[in-house]
Amino acid sequence: GDIVRDKGYYQAAFHARLGEKLTGLGYGVEREGKAFRLLGIEKATCEKFSRRTAVIEERAKALGITDADAKANLGRTTRNRKGDELGSDELRREWLARLTPAELQSLKSTGTDIHKGRLLTAKEAMDYAVENSFERKSVITEKALIAAALVQGVGSVTVEDIHRQIRDANIIRKEKGGVW
Repeated sequence: GDIVRDKGYYQAAFHARLGEKLTGLGYGVEREGKAFRLLGIEKATCEKFSRRTAVIEERAKALGITDADAKANLGRTTRNRKGDELGSDELRREWLARLTPAELQSLKSTGTDIHKGRLLTAKEAMDYAVENSFERKSVITEKALIAAALVQGVGSVTVEDIHRQIRDANIIRKEKGGVW
């Protein structure tokens, strides 16, 4: 139950760590919702590789489903088992065939440090999380606050930096049922 309750924290921590590795390799990242995207790659290019959404939308339209939660459930029920029919070389050739020459060149230049997003400090990310998390709620879990800071600072803050920030934050903390 604790893992499900704190899934937002674990997802944000994963994205923060992945974003940190990608920026370390020279890729620019930008927060997009609760996740992030690589800078320098057009949305249309990404959509060529995100076929699941199109499949779900098509099925939802056929069934007359418009509710987001119902679509999410539909996404779980329509998922095909991923097979290993194609080897890595064949799969790579298939992916490259989806790209125009301009898109391929864009992808090749993406990790060359020319695309930099706005980099936040851990303090800025935590300040944002505190300000926005307590806007509508007077009490939240520590993990929810950390998750909000990690989401805001993806690509420029580390999980460890945010944990240090929360220890130094000027907020009232109390343990309840083993949860901070």
